[in-house]
Amino acid sequence: MKILLPAILCTYFFIGAVVWHALAFDFNPNNIITDFELKDKNSMSLSAIQAFLDKHESPLKNRTFADIDGVTKSAAEIIYDASQRNFISPKFILTKLDHEQCLIRNCSFLQDPAKLQRALDFATGFGVCSGCDINDPRIQKYKGFAKQVDALAGVQNEYIIKAQESYIYGKGETFVTRDGYTITPENQATANLYTYTPYHGSGNGIGGNYFFAKLWDQYFGDIIYLDGTILKDSRGTYWLIEGGMKRRYARVDIYLSSHNDADAVTVSEAVLEEYEEGHEIAFANYSLVRDDRGDTYLLVDGKKRKIEGEDVFRKLGFNPEEVEMVTAQA
Repeated sequence: MKILLPAILCTYFFIGAVVWHALAFDFNPNNIITDFELKDKNSMSLSAIQAFLDKHESPLKNRTFADIDGVTKSAAEIIYDASQRNFISPKFILTKLDHEQCLIRNCSFLQDPAKLQRALDFATGFGVCSGCDINDPRIQKYKGFAKQVDALAGVQNEYIIKAQESYIYGKGETFVTRDGYTITPENQATANLYTYTPYHGSGNGIGGNYFFAKLWDQYFGDIIYLDGTILKDSRGTYWLIEGGMKRRYARVDIYLSSHNDADAVTVSEAVLEEYEEGHEIAFANYSLVRDDRGDTYLLVDGKKRKIEGEDVFRKLGFNPEEVEMVTAQA
């Protein structure tokens, strides 16, 4: 659930219609991300991925690579396509790219062309281990940005299918990380993270899954949408955020009477569940309604404006056939 703190305790970053609350980071080594967060392939659109790379001045933002199908694509397209193909969240892929090779933060060591190239060639650290010879043919076959991204995304599903077999950790299985921490994952997504990177990491944020969690929280932590934002769910239903609540548009044409589809932010059901549901939006903007007491109103931006008498109604040029009948309570 979202946590709202007094303004003096929070730092706010405004980006469009979204507010990021910079709250204290709380690491739970047994529950780093949820299964839904790992598998939410629609958590970011292609344009949102590109905007993310641009915002952080990522070395990936203007780069193109040959994808696994041989077609040259932007880094954002490769990330998006891998997420859709493997049903893995692009947020997860982006965080891993930064966790493994600093390809979002653009660390100073990447100013060295040779080090940057190595980071791009083994972008997600797939197939690479401490002390491994990267020239080994078994590692070289995974060399390349697109191969790395697709391997990271694809292996997550393999872990899920083969959980608790051999080296693959599963939900509820207790094990000790290579740096000596006892872990019992509360979900498979967290187990996947330890299978991929079998280190807890230190409390000062260096290495391991502690650092992954810290990056995830930094980039995709508590997100709250501002009043006036339009959200769209996977069923195509539109919702207005107003007064910290969600209000459903009763019909698509009601929403489209005053907005474009592109105005809406597509979100998962999990995001919408964070909001209490308010009154349904049953009328289009600038609708004329008349209640059972005979009072007529013009509805403008969610507010009703009473029209005082038939003379005023006619002078304003309204058509009586446009008036919808409602109850006074509506």
